[in-house]
Amino acid sequence: NANGTGTLTGGFTYHPTPAITAVSPAGVTALGGTSLTITGTGFVSNDAGTTTFTIDGVVPISVVIVDDTTITCVSRSGTPATSVDLRVSNDNGVDVLTNGLSFHPTPTLTAVSPATGTALGGTAVTLTGTGFENFQPGSNTVTFDGNAATSIAVVDDTTITCVTPAGAEGTAVDIVLGNANGSATLADGYDYCSAPTLTGVSPANGTALGGTAVTLTGTGFVVNSAGTPTVSFDGTSATSIVVVNDTSITCVTPAAAGGGPVAVVVQNQNGSATLGSGF
Repeated sequence: NANGTGTLTGGFTYHPTPAITAVSPAGVTALGGTSLTITGTGFVSNDAGTTTFTIDGVVPISVVIVDDTTITCVSRSGTPATSVDLRVSNDNGVDVLTNGLSFHPTPTLTAVSPATGTALGGTAVTLTGTGFENFQPGSNTVTFDGNAATSIAVVDDTTITCVTPAGAEGTAVDIVLGNANGSATLADGYDYCSAPTLTGVSPANGTALGGTAVTLTGTGFVVNSAGTPTVSFDGTSATSIVVVNDTSITCVTPAAAGGGPVAVVVQNQNGSATLGSGF
């Protein structure tokens, strides 16, 4: 003023704004539910007042201001394969950690090989896709039409092997792969093959000594990787079995303990068919 000046050195302190320096873990499942720890400064001290923390503009679950340098919370769900901002604010200002948290991508499922197999189950298959190993997926589950596969082995991030469960013959079913980052569905991805059928035997009778050459008629003797069939008459194996085509098999009857009609059974990798009193 007119009489001079006076200075009070250090007479007023501007509080520092809060700051976010890190989040752990920095990558989480987009499904939500991951416990997070945020570190920084200025969350409590310097008359901070009420501190608010958001992830991508939304307050997460169970936010706790632990102390001046630590905030804990639980993540909400987010958009897979994106990075979002973390924001802290209080009476002393605002700080944003740009793209501070990443949401893991969900797995994908693009193919299965082979894509067909017996309805009896037990077929070893290879699944192809992404997200089977990277981004902390945890344990992978695989189902066929809702039934769990067995012997699941993660070969790498793009390959899983497993063994099919039993299913309904003649149906195409969904394959679903799930892990901590989400799930992927290959709609109608796997076909359960139909079991063989057996409709006739010619000739339909012969000596109990065996040795009669017969022709069996039906379906499913070749297609769908049917494999090598067996034929039995009253539980006793036939001999000289020849698969002529998908609808015809020839063989030679075994000997029988006595007279009378017996059941004829054809079996292959896709199941079995019985013609009661067929011979």
